[in-house]
Amino acid sequence: MPSFQTLLIPAELLAAVVAHARADAPAECCGLLAGTPDGRVSLHLPIRNDLASPTEYHTNARDMLDASKAARAARVDVLAVYHSHPTSAPIPSAKDVAGNHWGESVVHMIVGLVAPEPDVRAWRIASDGFASVEWVIAPTGVAREPDSGGVGPDGPGSQKNCRSGAGDRPIPLA
Repeated sequence: MPSFQTLLIPAELLAAVVAHARADAPAECCGLLAGTPDGRVSLHLPIRNDLASPTEYHTNARDMLDASKAARAARVDVLAVYHSHPTSAPIPSAKDVAGNHWGESVVHMIVGLVAPEPDVRAWRIASDGFASVEWVIAPTGVAREPDSGGVGPDGPGSQKNCRSGAGDRPIPLA
């Protein structure tokens, strides 16, 4: 199980995850978020869904290898696996639980696209079920996309938009 209690995601990386979900709709998207062991996400790694299905995903093997290499080169750990639910709520499905090959070593973020605004939720998935995980939009800091290598500005910020449970309302991201 990860050592962090709260996943901290820079706004620009959260926006990239949501943009990926919207771009791949009506199929599910998938990818990884990497960062430091304290739960600070700094790298977004989109991965192709080989199934191109609206109800399940299978990560492209080549993209997974490239993502692993990018995370290693950046000296960060995979903190979260993300995917979208274009046709259902962002709650782990039976397929999500059965197909969890990461165990409890990462957080699973799901972007729901059923409502007018995306609904992003985070979960720890185990063989016997799942539980919600708190996440927040992190203060502005270092954030990278794998192809750009760009670094965001360091600066003060406040943690906001805390998400922790299934009853939370969606966060407007566009």
